Amino acid sequence: MPRLFSSLKSKFLFFFSLIFGVTLLIHFLYLTPLIKERELEETIEFQGHLAQQLQITLENSFQKTINELEAITFLIEKTGMEQENLDRILTEMDAVTQFFNYHFILDAEGYWLSRPSKPDMVGKRLSNRSWVNEALAAGKTSFLDVHQAQTSKALVTGFVTPIHDAAGQTLALMRGVYVISEENSLLKQVKSLKFGKGGYAYIVDSTGRLIVDPKISLHYENFTQYDFKELPPVARVLKGESGSVEFEDEGSLWVASYRPIPTTGWGVIVQQPKAEMLKLADEEAGTFGKFIFFTFLLMATMVVILGHYTLRPLSRLAEAIRGGKPCSPDYFPQDEVGLLAGSINTYRENLEDLVVTRTAELEKEVAAHQQAKEILLASEEKYRSFVQNFNGIAFRGNLDFTLVFFHGNVAEITGYSEDEFLSGSIRWDQIIHPDDLASLPGYKELRTVKDYSCSREYRIRHKSGATRWVSERNQNVCDEKGEITWVQGIIYDITRKKQEEEEQKLFEQKLQHVQKLESLGILAGGIAHDFNNLLMGIMGHTELAQIKVPPLSPAHDNLRAIQNSTERAADLCGQMLAYSGKGHFVTQALNLNELVHEMTHMLEVSISKKASLKINLDDQLPAFNADVTQIRQILMNLIVNASEALGDETGLISISTGTIECDSRYFEQTLMDKQLPAGKYVYLEVADTGVGMDSETRDKLFDPFFTTKFTGRGLGLSAVLGIIRGHQGGIIVYSEKGKGSTFKLLFPALEDTLPRSLDTSNNNEEQWRGQGTILLVDDDEIVLEVGKEMIEYLGFTVLTAVHGLEALEVFRRQPAAIDCVILDLTMPQMGGEEALVELRKIRPDIRVIMSSGYNEQEISRHFSEQGTVDFIQKPYQIQMLSTKLRDVLGG
Repeated sequence: MPRLFSSLKSKFLFFFSLIFGVTLLIHFLYLTPLIKERELEETIEFQGHLAQQLQITLENSFQKTINELEAITFLIEKTGMEQENLDRILTEMDAVTQFFNYHFILDAEGYWLSRPSKPDMVGKRLSNRSWVNEALAAGKTSFLDVHQAQTSKALVTGFVTPIHDAAGQTLALMRGVYVISEENSLLKQVKSLKFGKGGYAYIVDSTGRLIVDPKISLHYENFTQYDFKELPPVARVLKGESGSVEFEDEGSLWVASYRPIPTTGWGVIVQQPKAEMLKLADEEAGTFGKFIFFTFLLMATMVVILGHYTLRPLSRLAEAIRGGKPCSPDYFPQDEVGLLAGSINTYRENLEDLVVTRTAELEKEVAAHQQAKEILLASEEKYRSFVQNFNGIAFRGNLDFTLVFFHGNVAEITGYSEDEFLSGSIRWDQIIHPDDLASLPGYKELRTVKDYSCSREYRIRHKSGATRWVSERNQNVCDEKGEITWVQGIIYDITRKKQEEEEQKLFEQKLQHVQKLESLGILAGGIAHDFNNLLMGIMGHTELAQIKVPPLSPAHDNLRAIQNSTERAADLCGQMLAYSGKGHFVTQALNLNELVHEMTHMLEVSISKKASLKINLDDQLPAFNADVTQIRQILMNLIVNASEALGDETGLISISTGTIECDSRYFEQTLMDKQLPAGKYVYLEVADTGVGMDSETRDKLFDPFFTTKFTGRGLGLSAVLGIIRGHQGGIIVYSEKGKGSTFKLLFPALEDTLPRSLDTSNNNEEQWRGQGTILLVDDDEIVLEVGKEMIEYLGFTVLTAVHGLEALEVFRRQPAAIDCVILDLTMPQMGGEEALVELRKIRPDIRVIMSSGYNEQEISRHFSEQGTVDFIQKPYQIQMLSTKLRDVLGG
């Protein structure tokens, strides 16, 4: 080291500067490109995720549309081709469809059979249209390329499916027409999608022409004018490929992610200027570089300051020691340096005394060594006694695994006697489990490394054939020349410990899975409860608008579409509540066999044509309390899943019923979040011979929105789990990859109760009106507003309150004038439960209807001690409200 770096301060500065320079080089030469590359990859990954989400959304919509269309053709095949029947079915389809704008039916020769919206078209011939002949030739549901309608001149597409007679011959064609418009919700969603400043999404059809683009208006002239099939992302997606590509367009570089839509042959492309992506990466790298620079600048300042106040006193102390001067503590700062100076003086003064003291200590150590020798002999005696009473195995062996000494429970642990090992008829490596022998650490080192020792756990094969776990600790022993002579050690049987650890691991895995399902259930229930309030407002205002709008107004179709959409959203909320175990259940004593018989035809048409359905029912099956609609949903979901598990292969689906006595050990197999009571249970078992599931799939099977299909099915099996939870039942899943799956559902059986026949009647009651005063209490303004208008429509005077305290104030002013109170369960300041108690203190006979998104059983648990309380579940409609008020008020 040159003279320049002879001091600690100069060395500190030199090495710090060196580290700083190396760090900057690493940053600019390695970290900056790495950060840019990572940022660009993350942006492209996000772009691909957007494209995939759009693909899934559109594909789901098309698949659902095909299912709707084929379901209607199936209905027509069953009900007949009469003109009146066709007009009625198409009118209903035009009103409720979420995808098509209208439908029409042609016969096999191309003549119009039915189009309710344009009855004057009936009888005209369309056989000159190319799609008619193509659809007749295809004989199955087909997707039509985008084209211009001859009558409306609109840009249209859609699906066409054949209607067959009993012999399988094509009777007619049914077409659903989809008008491609910027007002379409799916296309509007794509057109409005933007990210960054220049990122956007667009859709092309199977020929590469634009369907929707945020920069181009959607009409026929633009559709025919813009052809993008030569554009790299479009060319690839039209080949059915998925991925990302960089390309040049109009002088600019772009990065695009593309996904095909298999059902239609369309493609979804999401793209963004590459310059915009690189700008984000440059900003990220620059921010990181600034952080490194200012961090080192701060550290350099601290080094200079600390060096001045720390190294200077050390230099003075070094000079004093080198010059043989006293290191007076008064001359140095009152810190560690001062303490060091004082210590050096004290050491110098006491050095001679230490020499004398150490000599005396050495004499004592000699005496202690003799005493230690005697203690060692005593210790050896104790060790000998320990070995004789040892519960494991103590051994000494050669490097070829033959043993020269053995002591302990050899026969109990291995099944072989000590003589068998010592004679060489069996070596220790011969009883080690083959899977563990090659992977055991240390056996190579035992033969080659002196003074080597190790600990390990592995399996051995007992003489009886059983497998046991052992723990071994060993070390090498060398002779006087340092050569390895043998190996010695001890072995313990840890089989019981390993079994307990495995049982604990399985228990913890099941507990974590159950806790996860319970948490997801609470979340789903909360979201559905709040969303029901919003649906209440939409459904109520829509129904009131339908009443107010003249019958011949064109707005009726729009209002009916809104009503259908909100009812489907309410169904989704019902599935979320079912998953949380708080869905709306109307229970009765159910005959499970009768339910299966009733659904047999529906189940047979729902499964693959290559699947066989086998039904095994227990004739002595007792009843159990259940909601018939919910159990139908469970059975249908399981049968559809079983059919899809078979795919295109021939297979068997079986449905079995029976009873079983269950105890706590049996319930350990279930997936429920609480312990079920022991006793008799009715079971429903659905089994298939399909592809089966591995353990990873089984663990996620009941998670919301988890699916193994190309397109998701929403809350299917998770809703099944929630329904079973709401019925106080359990579910067990048996499945192995390639060996099929079995779902076994358990429901508490009823004693001495005959099951009722299923009620399939359709109750269409006439709307009832009354009079009087009703107090409506709800903290949601939307529910309060629409509820007030619905009650007034039924002939009542309405008073309102936004929480329990305000309701009490209103009620105290005129308790005798109020005929009924509709009370929300969950409100701020004072909830429904507390408000009910206070209302009945003022007037015990007041009639109260509790209103909530949760089910009636959930409400009953809250108000079991409050006497009779009626219930209406949100979102409710005018007919439901009319019926409930008539029942409560005795109208």
